Amino acid sequence: MGAKSKVFSAGIWAVLGLGLGLGLGLGSGHRALAHPEQLGEFRLKEFVLRPSLAVTRSESSAQLSLGQSSLAWGWILTPPNPRGRAYQPELSAQFRVGDSSLRSPPLMHPQKERRGELQLTFVEAFGVLSGIYGELSLGLLPLNYALEGAMGEGELLLPRSQLFSERVVGLRDHGVSWRSSYNGYFTQQTIHQGRNEMSRQGAWWYTGTWGWREARGRMLMGLSAQKARLVAGESLEEEGSGPEAEMRARIGGAFLGFDPALGSQWQMGSLFLSVGQLTQSWQLKTQWTYGRRLQEGLPDSQRTSTFQAFNLDLSYAWADRWLALARFDRLQDLRFWTAGVALRSHQDTSTWIFLFSEQMQASGRPDQKERRAEILWRIFPLAHSL
Repeated sequence: MGAKSKVFSAGIWAVLGLGLGLGLGLGSGHRALAHPEQLGEFRLKEFVLRPSLAVTRSESSAQLSLGQSSLAWGWILTPPNPRGRAYQPELSAQFRVGDSSLRSPPLMHPQKERRGELQLTFVEAFGVLSGIYGELSLGLLPLNYALEGAMGEGELLLPRSQLFSERVVGLRDHGVSWRSSYNGYFTQQTIHQGRNEMSRQGAWWYTGTWGWREARGRMLMGLSAQKARLVAGESLEEEGSGPEAEMRARIGGAFLGFDPALGSQWQMGSLFLSVGQLTQSWQLKTQWTYGRRLQEGLPDSQRTSTFQAFNLDLSYAWADRWLALARFDRLQDLRFWTAGVALRSHQDTSTWIFLFSEQMQASGRPDQKERRAEILWRIFPLAHSL
């Protein structure tokens, strides 16, 4: 990590620590102050328990994971409003603890995999200043790229699509963002570091989203864009061999002709659309992504390569508590089919999800297929009481 990155990270944590300390300090004087709104308020925002049990055809053993579980809380301070202004600025902070995989840094540089290990850490920790012109956030924050990237783990019925699960696009990063909305239109602009644990040097990345939401929430559409520059990374010795290791290498960037030992520039954009609501029986979500890579240090004929990703999710509710789920997901030459059912509780705070999926290359060769059966239990008992 470079000196500038260290200073930036230290500044972020100092600001967050100061905000948290201020909230605790003000809270200790609750009895002495006449206005409780001056103390700030701590809230338990969300508790997501999402264990999954998966059995794959290529592996004879089952795999149990808690990696999508997390706990989020926040602090908010609304200043007194003696003049009765229509809009008052607010200062708040949000924290989320979960497995380090929830940060989901982009896998453009090699990264060691930790199988079966749960490493708890802060996956979100940022302060927010809300005003009449929008919200300014600073810290370890969600990037909210496209439709699925803006959804938290507690909102997902299906696992994340390959664009995110294979970390072509990250979910959370250190940076600063500005978000605003008006009359259904919204935008978020984020400047962030774009590093992972194996990339000791990095350059600034940009992620932006623009969209529109229908007043009743039955339609959401928009586009997202990301631009990045990667410096040469440190190479790792290859671990393991065989089809599984080759699959990880291809998804990790080699299928784009990406060489982590060289610098590169990345540009990608996504169009997304959501139509319908689960409470109105059906919902469709789709997203299409196009990306371009410019590799430094190569001949002109080999410097540029492109990739595409597409996914389509369908859900249909019947008998009040049952859902039918289906997905088609494609990332470059990989295709992924998923089908399943979900059973919701009456208050919709607990959901059992049963999925069957098949992954194959575009060639469709039988020996390249991988089938997977999965059971998930989604619990977020606090999500509807915020």
